[in-house]
Amino acid sequence: MVPATPAKTKGKAKPATVEPTASPATVHVQVLNGSGLAGVAGTTGSALTAKGFAVTGTGPAANYNFTSSVIQYSSAAQLPEVNTLKALIGSVVVQQDTALGTGSLNLIVGSSFKGLKTAKASGSKSSARALGNLAKSYGGITASTNICKDSAAFSGPDTPLPGG
Repeated sequence: MVPATPAKTKGKAKPATVEPTASPATVHVQVLNGSGLAGVAGTTGSALTAKGFAVTGTGPAANYNFTSSVIQYSSAAQLPEVNTLKALIGSVVVQQDTALGTGSLNLIVGSSFKGLKTAKASGSKSSARALGNLAKSYGGITASTNICKDSAAFSGPDTPLPGG
């Protein structure tokens, strides 16, 4: 059966836009302390490096009056890199600054910065638990099952009948 076509609405719905991103290794970023909190640029730079970003340096911003964090970029061609960085920073102001050199971003860490966001792993414990429950419900096995010690792993519809 073919599903019915949904009725048209008066207002046109905007399609979801997907912002282009880049591999963290291609994102060159200088981390600047705009909060005045000692060590925040270095700590953030180290955390970004651990996530695969190319941190080109750390240091103080022009002043310590930044409440919000700011990502500065020089050209629209850098927007995929900006989006990749923005996904880890969270609430951030994005500014174009054509005086910046091409190829590198500035991340100015403001006083409201709470650290990098943590991405949920696709292989999380809850996902593994859900798969394990499915395996039990349908008589299957999971990757953690030792099939050498599990005789049920070798039984199924193609198993020869006893005495047959």
